[in-house]
Amino acid sequence: MNRLIKFFIRMMINFMLMPLAYAAGNPPTAVVAQPASTQILRAFKDCEDCPEMAQIPAGSIILGTDNSHDSRVISNEEPAREVTIRRYALSKTEITNAQFAAFVEATHYQTGNTCWTFENGSFELRADRNWQYPGFPAEDDRPAACLNVTDINAYAQWLSRKTGRQYRLPTEGEWQFAAEVGGSATGPDKKHEQPCVYGNVVDATGNQQVPDNTWVLHSCTDGYSYAAPVRSDKANALGLYDMTGNAWEWTQDCHDSSGSSANAATSNDMPAGSAAWADRECRKNVLRGGSWYLDTQLTYNAYRIWFEPSVRNFSYGFRLASSLQ
Repeated sequence: MNRLIKFFIRMMINFMLMPLAYAAGNPPTAVVAQPASTQILRAFKDCEDCPEMAQIPAGSIILGTDNSHDSRVISNEEPAREVTIRRYALSKTEITNAQFAAFVEATHYQTGNTCWTFENGSFELRADRNWQYPGFPAEDDRPAACLNVTDINAYAQWLSRKTGRQYRLPTEGEWQFAAEVGGSATGPDKKHEQPCVYGNVVDATGNQQVPDNTWVLHSCTDGYSYAAPVRSDKANALGLYDMTGNAWEWTQDCHDSSGSSANAATSNDMPAGSAAWADRECRKNVLRGGSWYLDTQLTYNAYRIWFEPSVRNFSYGFRLASSLQ
């Protein structure tokens, strides 16, 4: 009898973790391996000012997109390929200003004082702009922005020393797996049907309050013109917030448009395995998830951009991952 009960529990967990796209009749792009127990879903927090981490089950994902599904697909998302994902943890929210401030207070870390921002109708690298003021008020519960990969790695290393757990940026595969399994979108080649429900994107509020913008608006209103507090919108099925919008999220993967990376299986830009293209000296790092000014054409989980890891931008933030046994 006990075995039968455990079997049904496992089946129910697998069903709940399938992407909502599958329930809607679309083929699943991420498949969860059968979990050993319900403990796999337990969140944890290693210290008072540490991020709350959601445990993500192992599985597989079709990483990237195929242009047979959507004419908007950009060539660097092709070809779609299967990636195996090991069990890991991912912070439920983007790292906040308050969490990053705890690190700065403890270490006196300096991030620099210039950042790319949108002001007066143009994007420019501006002085006196940083994570404490990225061109708009940076309240404690907003995602920390104007941070580059060096800043993020310094924070992750501090958190690792403090807790004894190894924190790091997620890989692209881990990021997209969490987005797909969480089911906050209709699929990797589809737009979010309710973008203001699952993420802070450019909408009527932003159009009214961000001066001189010409962005393509979502037909909804979320009440926030810039970055929103990290738990403002609905969490996905894994308990993760803002997998779409609010802040772009750095990943540890390198983008190599020349196809010369030693870790690349082909000349294509998408990583071939669950591990990142871990050159660690990336010429460009990939970002995922979009931001608060993400327009209507680009709200899908596979969309990716890349910039030099030294770049600080008022919409670039991050969440952290940690490998699990």
